[in-house]
Amino acid sequence: MSSYDLTDKTLFVSAHQIADMIYSYATTNLGDFLTKKPTLCEYRHNNISLLATHRGQTDSGLFLEIYDGTPQVLWTPWGEWIFSGHLWSSEDWRTLPIFQELMNRLGAIPYRSKQQEVSQDSRSCLYALYQIDEVSLSDPIERDPEMYVDPSIGYKAWTALKEQVKQ
Repeated sequence: MSSYDLTDKTLFVSAHQIADMIYSYATTNLGDFLTKKPTLCEYRHNNISLLATHRGQTDSGLFLEIYDGTPQVLWTPWGEWIFSGHLWSSEDWRTLPIFQELMNRLGAIPYRSKQQEVSQDSRSCLYALYQIDEVSLSDPIERDPEMYVDPSIGYKAWTALKEQVKQ
């Protein structure tokens, strides 16, 4: 049985800090590279439609998925959080100097998931995240899809944490 914790408020807050960090890079450092500048409203509209509880679950820690060259998704114990909104860029972030800075701040290491081995999708790459600046995160461990939490349980836990953080 998996050892995940769906009540981990610290990890939930860390996921949001990472999304904030990426949003900050996108809005202050990318300038004209963004094809559509995101608004804070679009970014903050992180309701259930942006939490894919049926995929991208972890037993612990976080993974960052880069799709078509843009950071878009965090894999979490609750499922895939598509935090990016409209952070679409005409430039591949991996070719920009800020990308290495961001990866260093996150202690990011390239990771090949079991799901990626099956799908062979070359437009997506995954990074295991080990820190936010100097603060260590729990080691990222991919959850076996056969052990995924029921989507409704993941959603309820995510919603409960969202309410706790608001207070």
